[in-house]
Amino acid sequence: MNRAYAFVLAVTIAAFSAAGQAAPKWRLFVSRAGWSINYPAGWRLGSCNSCKDLRKPGVYVDFFSPDPQKGLVMVEPLADRPSDASADPWLTEVAKTANVNPHLQEQRLLVDDQPALRVRYRTSSGQQMEAVYVVFGSKTFEIEFSGDLSEQGAVDSLETLGSYQTYLKMLATFRVRNR
Repeated sequence: MNRAYAFVLAVTIAAFSAAGQAAPKWRLFVSRAGWSINYPAGWRLGSCNSCKDLRKPGVYVDFFSPDPQKGLVMVEPLADRPSDASADPWLTEVAKTANVNPHLQEQRLLVDDQPALRVRYRTSSGQQMEAVYVVFGSKTFEIEFSGDLSEQGAVDSLETLGSYQTYLKMLATFRVRNR
């Protein structure tokens, strides 16, 4: 068999093998507060014990990986942005007051074409967590990723947790209607 034919055959087999694998299924969570996010179908949803209706406005929602060691994602509505505050200073203020842990990194970005601020924090136990604060009109939200890195030797990066890439995919689907 010549090399060109073997290469085409290998690529074809790989393509059919990949096509035969089931793509991960995703679900859409929609809050009555107007925000939505896609999450993996195998994940559990939760909130505080007294919050029976996860779709109720003002309720934070936790998205739990089937493997708790891989991290979790939380979406939380925060205080509304004052009408006299522009987005960037407001996000900076929110990042300081919503989480008092030391900042390791900050990065400005857009979420659904809206201003956002990604902040990496170091907790008192030496762990890391990441929060993205985003403003849609007057509405402010936090999308957070955290997990226990102690199983991996304490001060590792969040990127080593199995669900970090899933969190980034979830973040890319975050939307707010009625801005």
